[in-house]
Amino acid sequence: MYDVAGSLLVTGRRTDCGRENHSRNYVAADISGKKFNRLTALYPTDERDKKGSVIWVCRCDCGNEINISHNALVYSNIRSCGCLKKEHNEKLTEYLTHIAGTSIDMIKSKKVPTDNTTGHEGVYLINGKYVAKIVFQKKQYYLGAYDNINDAVDARNEAEEILFDGLARYYEKYKQRADADPEWAEDNPVRVIVSRKLTNGIDVSFYPAI
Repeated sequence: MYDVAGSLLVTGRRTDCGRENHSRNYVAADISGKKFNRLTALYPTDERDKKGSVIWVCRCDCGNEINISHNALVYSNIRSCGCLKKEHNEKLTEYLTHIAGTSIDMIKSKKVPTDNTTGHEGVYLINGKYVAKIVFQKKQYYLGAYDNINDAVDARNEAEEILFDGLARYYEKYKQRADADPEWAEDNPVRVIVSRKLTNGIDVSFYPAI
């Protein structure tokens, strides 16, 4: 009778009682032609990794060839030669620059339009009142009408902090997770829900929760 850890049996790293040659303790299965996500196993090499797993030459769908161990190929979450993450990062950069239909660069700049008559973004003088508004996803949100311009500016600044600055902060957290897990990001695109309060102002929620 021989005791052996279950993990060694599951991964194939132990196939006998240990009396055979040590090199036979590791998987020697023929996986030629088998596909693992974007990687297709071509042929084994004479090399092994630190744990003794056979190194295989694999071809990625993108055409690149890489060497990877049998155990990493079969049992880990490796999905490509690295091209998948590169593609994701390129898409993510383009997507997050205009996340949820709004340019991150634009909201960070806070540039006041040249035709603005009050000198403050989103604050307008209408019929003797200073009206504060904010636009997101091509939709305009009314923030209130005020007798004093400072009150209107405060209302606009508060909305910017909640929506624009909040989105920029959320984007940084989202990007970190998306970079680490492109598959998760693909399944969880960013959504921003904006609603008006019963009184002046807005409420904002960002999804997915991070």
